[in-house]
Amino acid sequence: MKLFALLVCTSLVASSLYAQTTTSYWQDTAPAAKQVSPDGYRYLELDPTNFQKVLNSSLQGRGSSTLQMPLPYGGMVELRVEPSDLLAPELAAKYPEIQVFEGKSLDGHVTFRGDLTQHGFHGQLLTPHGTYYIDPVREEAANMYLSYDREVYVKERARPTFTEPETITKKPSAWGSILQMRGQHSESAESSEAAEAGFFGLNRAYRIAIAATGEYTQYHGGTVAGALAAITTSLNRVTGVYERDLDITFTLIADNDDIVYTTASSDPYTNGNPNTMISENQSNLDATIGIANYDIGHVFGLGSSGLADLGVTCQNGRKAQGVTGLEDPVGDAFDIDFVAHEIGHQMGATHTFNGQGGFCAGNNRWASTAVEPGSGSTIMAYANICGSDNIQGFSDDYFHNVSIQQIAVYTFLNEGFGCADTTLTGNTGPDVDLPEGGWVIPQNTPFALTASGTDVDGDDLTYCWEQFDIGPAGAPDAPQGSAPLFRSFQPSTDPERWFPQKSDIINQTSTLGEILPSYDRSMTFVLTVRDQQGGVYFDPVNLTVTTDVDPFTVTSPAENASVFAGQNVLVEWTAGTTNLPPFNAANVAITMSTDGGDTFDEVLAASTPNDGFEYITIPSNLPATNQAIIRVAAIGNVFFNLSQGTFSVENDGITGFAASVSPTPAQVCSPDSAEFTLSVAGLNGFSNNVSLAAQNLPNGLTATFGSTSITSGESTTLRIGNTQAASLGTQSFQVVFSSAGQEDQVLTAYLNVVPEITDELDILFPVNLETSVDPLLRLAWDTLENAQYYQIVVARDADFTDIVVEDSTILYEYQSGIELDLATTYYWRVRGVNFCNNSEWVTAEFRTVSLACEDFSATDVPITITTQGNVTYTSTISVSGTTGSIYSVEVNDLAIEHDWIEDLEIILSDDKGNSAFLIDGICGDVDDLYMSFSDNGLPNGDIPCPPTDSLTYQPQSTFSVFNGLSSNGEWSLSVTDQFQEDGGSINRWDLKVCLQPDLISLVALLDEEDESTVMISWQAVDASEIVEWELQRSINDGFFETLAVLEVGTTTYTETGLDGGTQYNYRVRGIQADGFRTDFSNISSPETPETIPLAPSGLLVSSLLDYQAELAWVDNADNEDGFVIQRSEGDESAYTTIQTIEFADRTTYIDPSREHAVTYFYRVAAFNEAGQSDWSESASVTVTDLDAAPQEALQLYPNPGQNQLTLQLQGVNATTARVEVFSVQGQQMQVISWDNLQTPLQVNTAGLPVGVYQVRVSTEEGVRTQVWVKQ
Repeated sequence: MKLFALLVCTSLVASSLYAQTTTSYWQDTAPAAKQVSPDGYRYLELDPTNFQKVLNSSLQGRGSSTLQMPLPYGGMVELRVEPSDLLAPELAAKYPEIQVFEGKSLDGHVTFRGDLTQHGFHGQLLTPHGTYYIDPVREEAANMYLSYDREVYVKERARPTFTEPETITKKPSAWGSILQMRGQHSESAESSEAAEAGFFGLNRAYRIAIAATGEYTQYHGGTVAGALAAITTSLNRVTGVYERDLDITFTLIADNDDIVYTTASSDPYTNGNPNTMISENQSNLDATIGIANYDIGHVFGLGSSGLADLGVTCQNGRKAQGVTGLEDPVGDAFDIDFVAHEIGHQMGATHTFNGQGGFCAGNNRWASTAVEPGSGSTIMAYANICGSDNIQGFSDDYFHNVSIQQIAVYTFLNEGFGCADTTLTGNTGPDVDLPEGGWVIPQNTPFALTASGTDVDGDDLTYCWEQFDIGPAGAPDAPQGSAPLFRSFQPSTDPERWFPQKSDIINQTSTLGEILPSYDRSMTFVLTVRDQQGGVYFDPVNLTVTTDVDPFTVTSPAENASVFAGQNVLVEWTAGTTNLPPFNAANVAITMSTDGGDTFDEVLAASTPNDGFEYITIPSNLPATNQAIIRVAAIGNVFFNLSQGTFSVENDGITGFAASVSPTPAQVCSPDSAEFTLSVAGLNGFSNNVSLAAQNLPNGLTATFGSTSITSGESTTLRIGNTQAASLGTQSFQVVFSSAGQEDQVLTAYLNVVPEITDELDILFPVNLETSVDPLLRLAWDTLENAQYYQIVVARDADFTDIVVEDSTILYEYQSGIELDLATTYYWRVRGVNFCNNSEWVTAEFRTVSLACEDFSATDVPITITTQGNVTYTSTISVSGTTGSIYSVEVNDLAIEHDWIEDLEIILSDDKGNSAFLIDGICGDVDDLYMSFSDNGLPNGDIPCPPTDSLTYQPQSTFSVFNGLSSNGEWSLSVTDQFQEDGGSINRWDLKVCLQPDLISLVALLDEEDESTVMISWQAVDASEIVEWELQRSINDGFFETLAVLEVGTTTYTETGLDGGTQYNYRVRGIQADGFRTDFSNISSPETPETIPLAPSGLLVSSLLDYQAELAWVDNADNEDGFVIQRSEGDESAYTTIQTIEFADRTTYIDPSREHAVTYFYRVAAFNEAGQSDWSESASVTVTDLDAAPQEALQLYPNPGQNQLTLQLQGVNATTARVEVFSVQGQQMQVISWDNLQTPLQVNTAGLPVGVYQVRVSTEEGVRTQVWVKQ
């Protein structure tokens, strides 16, 4: 074995429960001179004879015999131990020198596993505070041992270089959330009261066969017994972790020595080549051990690689596909980082890292469980082998919650349960009180999550908060989208976790894997609670981060400030709008630490308004410290922050006073006066008078003191008057406390001047007597200028006694997940509120829509998606026999298997030409889709990756395109796989349509002789209570507006002058005598045919250099698809098309090819699908020598332009010019003298109408013209 490195590291605090320091068989020895080591390790010498004697006595249960184990921080833990069944009885009988035992401490806080072999004693102590090991220092140093804290040791070592050429070929057959697994742990009703999420009380034991290559055996002495002893030690430690986290144990099979090989030439393995070894091991174990004689198989070798198939335990033909090899196949580096990892694959767990550096690159990342930033740190991550993405240099000895869920699903619900030997343990799991979640917090702001738990068995509980988000792969310091930000830390007895870790917040540092979100996103965290006996509880909470406010920061006291005990100190923080929805942190708690942030025991304000400032009193009995920190934490939310750095508190007996001003801020209703209380507390016998003064009063305010001086223990009032002269909002001024021989104390007082609400409030939706209101409650109103918030009430009666919803903290409109009853009358009211008064209640009555909903399921699934690429696969549902008009459509329980979900485009279509996108190109390389879609779902942008949470989200484009139509006909779900290679299948989808009864049927038809005219008619089933009709119209996808209000006897309407190529949507409803509106009719949507566009006009042609001609015209149409340009040479007898412009709104063209001294005629026409317009009037131009003169260049810019035109003329000898601007009709619009051709000319065109103009520049050398367009 290799010599352990000396460890120098800050340690955990040792438990004080274990007082005894030595025994008859353990003695501290050099180099550990002290019995208690602050460094987390301890050297000892073992007396093997006495140890074996006590061990035998303890194992045989003689009297009160116990075994004592040395703790790394000093003292001993006393254990009751018993033989372990890690070795099958037959194997243990063949190798009696291999002794394996397990037990617990007398107080139940420590779980122990140990083994005594030819390689010495190895012990594992699993405690609520971490894992402690006892191992030989080196094999040749007989009886010398090291007791050490695993966390301290592993920080001093690097994970060995290791590759894992994954050939994970099979997904778990039922990967899903174990959070739904109630009562799956037990066969008896009495023990089925499981925690809300988790498992306990059912141990699953597996027979494991571990082969050894000749190279592995040679490393361990070259004998079967030596290799078997090393395998035992490794398996014992791995079993300890699996038993604690999953209630899974392993037993080495009876004939395991038959698969331990002593030489490379005698074994059937290609040592160091895991891709070959994985199949070799399957064949060897099946042949040598027998398929029926083991549940899971593995092989140990030498090398630097490992490999395992996924979810193969209990599966014949695959269950032995696991390989681990390391150059030094011993100790924690081998057992936890690699053996436990590869067995985890065999038990159904995939990788958890989200980095892409080093070995994290390529296909090793498993997108659907990439919940750890960077390399990750738990067993199924890739600690220290991901280059710059490394979070730490070793794996921690526990599973991330996502791995626990995967293994639990596999071993409870899938193939892994089939061969397990199950035993009811009698253990009861933790009972945990978890917050509901749903908080909204500011960007870049720390937050803390906490819970509380109990255990009826008295077991110690540990808590582990872990982020549970999946997003794009990337570096941990540059997260994108929904990628994980926060790493996992060792489970702790402290139920609270700060994000980021406490040391980062206190020291104002940032470490990989602890990054605060700086952009809008949601986050999910799962709390895992372990009872150390295989009982596990877990449940998620969610929160949302918004950039709508600045980060929540504490700005004073400042770093390195100095205050004294008893002093009033101003604490300031950037509250922003966090006191309002959606943050809802109306108050904060202010606490102080005096030990640099270890604890925040000093409560300075248990609850104070979250207004950004508060005077607090430093306790007068507080000892002096230079490690003080203030914490301001939201009440009712989870965000908080600390003052920057530390400050000092002095308490050295100095005589003085502490001044205070309260309340601050004081709220006052203009023009009332505000009143403050001013107080003085004497320190160390201070009794002098303190004089009072106000300074920096805002203009117009007056200050009146009840008394201008007070002394220790006294208080007086300060009245601020004339507030009507002050600006509204928060004002500040200073109060000066002065006393002879003392430094003045200047305290800032804040005054919030609040105006009364005088305006009336208007309801926007639903307005009074509104009908057909969606049952998903939404209320909206016009905001009032001086209202701080709004109160709303919804009730079933006009007296508001049968209340459905009541809320007094609404900031804008009200939306909730509450669904009202269908076809029911409700009443609602709203009023604005501020500190001074309330507006009057405004009340409205409304009626919810009447609906009938039906569900339909696809029967032509599953449909295979091949790897061909760019192919559309369609599943259809036929709907018939329904009546009414569509009110809403949902796609439910959509289940698609596909290896790269970003490849897919999914569309829902009816047979009437309407369609809506569900998703298109989301989530990158993650697999599969299980979710539902509704216009009332969660925002489409919140779809998680992978999209497998079975929740309901809004489609990418709205389903309202189907509203108002008949649901009868064929509905199609089209899935287009846009790329090759990846395939899958459409497994399921359901269609839900909710229909409004057609109490009124409407038909809108175009006039056959004049298709710009529509004739509308309607008929009601019962119009007896209707007094008027309200006809509404929308154009294309626009909003409906009232077109006409008609007498009840009128049931037809004609609209003329409709635009071509436009969809017009019509609906009608009745107005009753009581003011109520009926439900709308169906929607009828005639579409006018496209009309031929209007012809262009105002064609101008100008000469350019190099015999080119520039054409410009006026576009008179708004429905053209492009233009056709024709030219005729010499006269207008032979026009030919020279260009077709397939762009709308084009108004210029340059003809590049003309000849000298030839006249050209041009004309332009617009076109669209309906045909071509008439030709414009023609225009002509004749080429002259001037056109070939490249030395002259007239430039106009910008072109097109607006209110200013710049002219520049280059390469001329002339010095002046005349500039003329002509309209298309030839009218001279402007004349300007250009006196210096060397300087560009600025022409003011603000007075010209929008249109096409010809600009003519005349010099003594010739005339130049160009076309200019004003927009």
